[in-house]
Amino acid sequence: MIINRGFRDINPLIIGQEDCAANHSYGPAVREYYLMHFVRSGRGCFHFDDQEYHLAAGDIFMTAPGETMYYKADAVDPWSYVWIGFESELDIGDIFSHHCIHAPQCSEIFSELTDLLRYGEAVELYVNGKLFELLANLRSTKMTHRAESRYCLLAKNYMEARYDSDITVASMAEMLGLERSYFSRLFKTQTGLSPQQYLVRLRLERAAELMRLHRYTPARAAACCGYGDIVNFSKMFKKQYGLAPRFYYNKYK
Repeated sequence: MIINRGFRDINPLIIGQEDCAANHSYGPAVREYYLMHFVRSGRGCFHFDDQEYHLAAGDIFMTAPGETMYYKADAVDPWSYVWIGFESELDIGDIFSHHCIHAPQCSEIFSELTDLLRYGEAVELYVNGKLFELLANLRSTKMTHRAESRYCLLAKNYMEARYDSDITVASMAEMLGLERSYFSRLFKTQTGLSPQQYLVRLRLERAAELMRLHRYTPARAAACCGYGDIVNFSKMFKKQYGLAPRFYYNKYK
């Protein structure tokens, strides 16, 4: 337990931890202060603004004052978490803008926040200092995520401008100055697709558009979208659209 000392800038209000039972849920609820939960182990889901986030160890979910939250522990592997609630006069809206963030590097800070008894009457000052450390860490993590998002956007723009040419994952990684496997993991984390999957989907969408709207033959559409092998194009197109290219073409006559 901590006491509300009415600190300016950052004012800690509540700290707790819980090992949840299977399917344990909380909310919908609203708090008039900032609230963060750090998942120490297990799994669960966090609902915010019609979105459902599936979270695991190392993830943080958070809400700003006045926001509605609901969360629930996994039925098989229920989570254990630490939470902290605080008031703030600082401009920290950017940290809370995405509501969920993977930040395993904050594990030690949250562990220290639960080890309060040895600080006696200075406990609120200690927690206050740890909150500044935590917010600085999360802002740095957000900046890293923004840089990663920019790499992903550059790669998507590159593919959209050159899908008709011989693009490889290696050439895109080199263009961005990234190691190939790191680039692939980063892109899939950001989009849910590997770079190769995204490129294939993009090429097939453009080919379908050329056949449907501009009456290109399947062979011409394939060539215009980077497919030199019509057999491979037909195979990939049927897998995506459930129709061979020639049937798709005839469908829109």
